[in-house]
Amino acid sequence: MITALLVLLGLLVVALVCLWLAARHEERERQRRELHRRLIVQAAEQRMQAIDRAALSAMFDAVRGRWPS
Repeated sequence: MITALLVLLGLLVVALVCLWLAARHEERERQRRELHRRLIVQAAEQRMQAIDRAALSAMFDAVRGRWPS
């Protein structure tokens, strides 16, 4: 009887450890996805800033009478 209870207790401990590891893995995966999303947004913002700078430069050149080559 005591052996069966110890086996059940051991299985419960193993199950709890597995649940804890799964939750930890899910949190790390969520953080990885969030970082990936932020990097994509940052790259898109940088591209838009480069486009804005090029457009402003072209407009200023046009106002000055110079055409881009």
